[in-house]
Amino acid sequence: MAEERDGKAFDYFLENVSRLLADKNFREVLKELDENRKETKSLLASDPAGFLRYRGVKIPADFRVSTKKTSREAATHGGGDGYIIVCDCIEVCFLRYCSILCYCTIFE
Repeated sequence: MAEERDGKAFDYFLENVSRLLADKNFREVLKELDENRKETKSLLASDPAGFLRYRGVKIPADFRVSTKKTSREAATHGGGDGYIIVCDCIEVCFLRYCSILCYCTIFE
């Protein structure tokens, strides 16, 4: 795609991600995720873009939004039992570019 090669697509992506991060409605949803609100997580997981639009977040029509939950083991500095890191993430993509925001909990 010629648009991708000349950097316009990447600039478009970054400008819209910056707008999204500054959007007070999006920030409110992120705060609710940080507070571990189960209802917000459930509604966001069932239809991420629809839920965000319902909450007043302005997402460009050509962007894709998805959610995912990750779980990873992490070693400790002393070598003993490690930690488990569980993250709830929102992924916002345009063409081949993605921005991922995660809220993580660390369990011993």
